[in-house]
Amino acid sequence: MELLCSIVLNENLEHDLIFEKIQEITDKGMLGKMPIGESLNQRISLVKIHRQHLKTLIEQLKQKVSTSIQRNKDFFHQYKDYIYIVSNGFKEFILPVVQDFGIRKNHVFCNNFTFDQAGYVTGADESNPLFQQDGKVQTIKNLNLHGEVIVIGDGYNDF
Repeated sequence: MELLCSIVLNENLEHDLIFEKIQEITDKGMLGKMPIGESLNQRISLVKIHRQHLKTLIEQLKQKVSTSIQRNKDFFHQYKDYIYIVSNGFKEFILPVVQDFGIRKNHVFCNNFTFDQAGYVTGADESNPLFQQDGKVQTIKNLNLHGEVIVIGDGYNDF
């Protein structure tokens, strides 16, 4: 989300101030100090995101995939039936990146943006379980996976 905000705010004179506020809100959400839905809505409200920005974001994200992930592309393709992506990020930009690695569309669980008629993001789909607190845990439980399950996370909200 931060990279997307940076793209949107590229020529905004208040870029640094707004981006600092976005980072503060992100940190609160990641540390469990703010409900994830509130964090998402607050960050979205600070920038005017358009569908066109998402195209730029996807191109940049594809360039940022780590060397170790790129090196193991065959592994992801080989085990695509067993790999799931569960993220509080947004499907509109995560899915196009992970599909390059063979990850199945129905194995990607993320939030979804809502858009107005002009193509601007109006918020996040609040009916999505990942918009809710503990949405990741509930989503994984709902998958009813059998056998050994390995989960990798990067914040308190993944705990």
